[in-house]
Amino acid sequence: MKSVGIVGLGIMGGSFGKNLLKENFEVIGFDILPKQVESLCELGAKPGESPKNVAEQVDVVITSLPTLSSFH
Repeated sequence: MKSVGIVGLGIMGGSFGKNLLKENFEVIGFDILPKQVESLCELGAKPGESPKNVAEQVDVVITSLPTLSSFH
């Protein structure tokens, strides 16, 4: 089974994760908001401790991060 890590589990990253889980990929996710990680884990993903930790465990990493302008 291919494994995919997702760093950033907001609207876009969370959707990537849900769809990958539906297709039976192993998904490991990380977000700075624990609630985002918990939501994806309830669907079958595994939690990552950090972006580095996620990358060390998977075949492919997807990052879905906001731009700096979204904080202004």
